[in-house]
Amino acid sequence: MTLREAERRKHGVKTRSEIELENRELRRQLEELTECQRKFRASPVPAHVHLPLYEELQGRNEERLRTMRERQEQHLRTIQKPFSFLERERLKKEQKQLRDQQLSDQQKVKPFKAKPVPKSVYAAASGDQMKEEQLYRSIKIQMRAQEMLHSASMPPSMLTRRLSERKKAKDGSTPAGGEDSFSHRPQINKEVPDFDASYRRFQKHLEKRKEVKPTTACEPFELKTSQISSHRERILADIEKEQSSPRMLRWPYINSGPARTPNSSLCSSLSGSLELIPAKATDATKKRHEAVRYHLRTPKPSTIIVHIEKPSELKCPV
Repeated sequence: MTLREAERRKHGVKTRSEIELENRELRRQLEELTECQRKFRASPVPAHVHLPLYEELQGRNEERLRTMRERQEQHLRTIQKPFSFLERERLKKEQKQLRDQQLSDQQKVKPFKAKPVPKSVYAAASGDQMKEEQLYRSIKIQMRAQEMLHSASMPPSMLTRRLSERKKAKDGSTPAGGEDSFSHRPQINKEVPDFDASYRRFQKHLEKRKEVKPTTACEPFELKTSQISSHRERILADIEKEQSSPRMLRWPYINSGPARTPNSSLCSSLSGSLELIPAKATDATKKRHEAVRYHLRTPKPSTIIVHIEKPSELKCPV
């Protein structure tokens, strides 16, 4: 197929689709040429453009709004009722005046009615009568209480116990002492206790029960600071020896005083490193060396050794 297409291209043979494309392109070019040769002429303005349509529309809207407003006003006039506030207030005022006038007439017509005279005015012995009434009332209360006591009955449990006691008394198992005889008689203490004395006894009892811890008694002790060996003199001697030694004059020319470490005699490795490694003394090292030297020269506080005995051996004064 590729060989066939190549042969066709050599001989200029075109396919149907190519021929249609060429014809379509030629037709389009002809249409463009004819369109370019044609002269442009504008169409005339239509007559309806000159009519005032917008003004007519505004006029119709205004007319419609005016008619609607008039119709609403007429509707409101038909619904509207006159105000009756003044008339109502006037009627209320007249009614109030009539009511006040009637009340005043009744007060004027109402006759005077005095309070009744108390009985104490007519009866001279009113106090004796009140005493008799009170006595009569107390007698009635007592009589009523006695009637209620006689008519009252015992609870079922007490009744059964009383019947069982009576039955045992008849059988002879227990001596019958009557209805009012009881085996248990409560002991009533009629004496008032002395609360102050009981409080004092309670305070004494608490003092006896209080646990008193024995106090610690101080005993003499011996300080042994003089027996402790001090290295202060030896260290100061080593420092002076190092300062006066000819090693200070060797390279790297270390200045005297604070630049040297005061404890070089204690550590031989440090002194050897100073000889081998050249080092420059800074301000920080100088200040540190001065602080160490001041610390070594200042007298140290004496150490106190205190021997404390066991708590069981301490003698505590009472």
